[in-house]
Amino acid sequence: MALRLDDPDPADVYRVYRRALADYPIPEALHDGLVRYLVDGIRPDPFLNAVLENDLWAAVIGATPAANVLALPALVRFLAAEAPPEAWGSPERVAFWCAARRSPG
Repeated sequence: MALRLDDPDPADVYRVYRRALADYPIPEALHDGLVRYLVDGIRPDPFLNAVLENDLWAAVIGATPAANVLALPALVRFLAAEAPPEAWGSPERVAFWCAARRSPG
């Protein structure tokens, strides 16, 4: 279930996302960047950023280590099931998400 934009306590949101990530075969090395992006609007590494922006070519070309490519289906399933739809799917959504999460309340 995707978290709402107005969930109050970032620490609780971090915990929820971390628990949810445990249900998906996503390399642990990607967890921190993904959670920081979703909670705080901090852009992740180029691979995750490409996934969030729905740029398959950049995700595959930029996947380092190459094992990250194997995580693509799980990442998309995680985003579809757990992340707010406003947070991913295009460069514009990602830019908006980053700006909205970092702006003062």
